[in-house]
Amino acid sequence: MKNKPMTYGSLKTVIEYMDPNTRIILSSRIPSIRTAERAVPLKIDFLEIGNRFIKVNETKYEYGSYQDDFKDKCYYKVSGYYRYNYTLVCDVDEHANCDIECRKHREFLHRSEESLRELMFAKRHYAVVVKNLKISQECPLRMPRDLKMNIRNLEFVDNVPSNLKLIKPIIDESCLPLENLYIFIGDNKSKEIDYEFIKNCKFLEYFDMVNVHLPQIQQFRNQRVQFSMAYSFPKQEGFIDLIRNWLETDKPIGTCFEFISNRKEFLSMGILNRVRNQFDEAIVGNKCVNIPMKNSSLLEISYELDDTNSYWIKMAVVPIE
Repeated sequence: MKNKPMTYGSLKTVIEYMDPNTRIILSSRIPSIRTAERAVPLKIDFLEIGNRFIKVNETKYEYGSYQDDFKDKCYYKVSGYYRYNYTLVCDVDEHANCDIECRKHREFLHRSEESLRELMFAKRHYAVVVKNLKISQECPLRMPRDLKMNIRNLEFVDNVPSNLKLIKPIIDESCLPLENLYIFIGDNKSKEIDYEFIKNCKFLEYFDMVNVHLPQIQQFRNQRVQFSMAYSFPKQEGFIDLIRNWLETDKPIGTCFEFISNRKEFLSMGILNRVRNQFDEAIVGNKCVNIPMKNSSLLEISYELDDTNSYWIKMAVVPIE
């Protein structure tokens, strides 16, 4: 008895419930199902785009150059890090459970990168649903022009201004505002960040290895922001000016800025003492100072020590109980 071929509709239903990596692999090996595969929404829990790799959930897709065998003499060691540009090089067969596809080296490496991303994400009928997207690539991000992503949480850890600019057209407007946005700044390029886009997230985590100054802090329009600073901390005068700004603009209930640093406790206490002395209406509590606001709320400034011995200074607009 002959088996009937699966109908197009049935194939789409089966594909819909497949693991995303199974879908990608099948699509790469069976071109005849690509049309059906791309017609079904692709849902990914975790997606990372990094230097010479793409990670989908727990599966990593890497691309790079390798040296083919010489007849009897090996001229170079093919395992470890190449000392001139610190790229990872290794024996291509030294890792278990690894599928390898080889191509002739007739083109630039970024062409292979684009081919992989085209296979994964191009010509899809629906926005790719990504719960957590992490961009850790140093070079400017290249993605298919027709790609749209519905993202919940977004993380940038390298080349933030350029990658942020390139990711904006990819984000489907239906997913805005984002739930969480994490930004890591390791250089002096914080002034180049698109603050207008950044405000489209409910919770912003901002880690700066250099400096965070008051004019920059005031550009963040998010309701909840967590600042982590490696080597600096806003001065007392900056906090006073920020507090005055919040009082004058009557920030809504729920607005909360947190500042994390490895400062000593007496410095955190000094900020609270400065606040108490600058505002006559301030009410002093346990490790906190409350200032009444116009909208039947309080501006609460407090500090606490966490499990990593870092001090948190918190500014939050809370309702009057």
